[in-house]
Amino acid sequence: MVPMRKLSALKVVSHALASVRDYRSVGLHLGLAWTGLLWLLGIAGLIADMVTPAEAPTGAVTIVITILSIAASLAAFSSIAVGWHRFILRDEIGSAFRLDRLVWIYAGNFLAVMILVVLPVLVLALLASSMVQAAALVAAPAVLYAEVFAMRLWVKLPAVALGRQDFGFREALAVSDGNFWPLLAVLLLNGAIVLGAVLVLNLAMLLLQPVNPVLAGVAVLSLGAAFQLFYILFYTGIFTALYGFFVEGRDF
Repeated sequence: MVPMRKLSALKVVSHALASVRDYRSVGLHLGLAWTGLLWLLGIAGLIADMVTPAEAPTGAVTIVITILSIAASLAAFSSIAVGWHRFILRDEIGSAFRLDRLVWIYAGNFLAVMILVVLPVLVLALLASSMVQAAALVAAPAVLYAEVFAMRLWVKLPAVALGRQDFGFREALAVSDGNFWPLLAVLLLNGAIVLGAVLVLNLAMLLLQPVNPVLAGVAVLSLGAAFQLFYILFYTGIFTALYGFFVEGRDF
């Protein structure tokens, strides 16, 4: 391990983007089947919404489809992420629909940080902003700090994908110490990419909705599925880059 290295946010993000661009064929191999599955679940959800009257309560079918979509999204994220980490760090091209022990451990570690670190702060921020509008100004720094802290913990994720049992959350915090501001910059750049995608999807919906609502729903769902695959590869590529930089002493 190479502790206390100073990070360049632009290099991390550009490295993650370049990995997706240069190895897109591997990314498609790892994620196309998952993307198709999530797209089909999305289509099923659209159909369920169309056949359910607007004034009717949420039906059992819609609830089941929603639960299946959430579970499939977590499985897809973890499966693609494990394969992407192993490819970038070890040049290993794994199976296209991986669901082994490493994938479930990966999912568990990701969820643990979400539940223990990110969600409580987000809930407190929402509660604070609903009670006093100015409280949002106080809550925002807490949310950003929690998300950066979560990023530092998630440096462990590539180690999980590689099957390492000697590198845990404590080690992830140790190697990323002293890099709050660069990691915050990575977080903000990541957020800008997500915001850009959301704006494109909303624009597509606004343009197609007057023409044909069904066509608009399918088009936005399809664009969203394509972006989801890109984003999984890009987002996990960020943690691959962080792990390579902090733990393996790689440069960009």
